[in-house]
Amino acid sequence: MQTYNKKRILVVDDDYMLIASLIRIFQHLKSKYFLDIAMDGSEALGRVLNFHPHLIILDLKLPGINGFEICETIKAQPETLDSKILAITGYDIPANRRKILASGADDYLPKPFELNKLLEKIDRLLEEE
Repeated sequence: MQTYNKKRILVVDDDYMLIASLIRIFQHLKSKYFLDIAMDGSEALGRVLNFHPHLIILDLKLPGINGFEICETIKAQPETLDSKILAITGYDIPANRRKILASGADDYLPKPFELNKLLEKIDRLLEEE
């Protein structure tokens, strides 16, 4: 697959173990995706503007700017509102799910998650583009 066909995915999470796992997973999918990482809210917003991801895998609880605020900011800007957002969280409560979807997230996945479930959601969200 040529590089211009690759989808850009930004993972925003402060969990080093999760980041390391996702990097290993995406190494096997490098013909399909470019991966970038941000570990806090401020870094995430900068990466979104520079990397122009097709999909953002966004943790809700982050140092600095939280996932809800990041989601609202991304969806409020014309140059970034087309980025799909998959919210992930270890705090899976109905209020968090409602709030992040109301903030503009396109889908939601509680942690811990199965790899197959994550890949299904990624494929579905990127097919909608």
